[in-house]
Amino acid sequence: MSSEEEDNFEDAIDQAPPGEEEAEEYYQPVTSEDIIAEHEKQEAKEEPPIVLPGLTPGVVPGGVTEAVLGEVLEGMDLFFNNKFEQCKSLFEKKAERSMYHSLGYGTVLAVRAIMTLERGDIQQVIIFYLFFL
Repeated sequence: MSSEEEDNFEDAIDQAPPGEEEAEEYYQPVTSEDIIAEHEKQEAKEEPPIVLPGLTPGVVPGGVTEAVLGEVLEGMDLFFNNKFEQCKSLFEKKAERSMYHSLGYGTVLAVRAIMTLERGDIQQVIIFYLFFL
């Protein structure tokens, strides 16, 4: 064995995990209470949010309210929980009036077209992106 290989081997031994007698100190179980306490410590250290002049709390610039964003988040939850038809109908209702709903609706159509590879689904996505975006 060359001296370089011996050095690498010695480094590996130095970095090896502890033996059984040291394992209890090294590997402490973590409970949900520990995680919550650590999270609360980090939140306490964070600075308060910056409030810019001219902005109303609870209203997103551009006239989009938290209610609209909440509806979009609801649609995303439906999407990620495999409730595609409910998600599609939720976004479709306001797709012509809200850019967020429009983006959600287009995404649902695109994912459906990619998954099915059916000509009708693909054409629907193309038409949507040509006329709505």
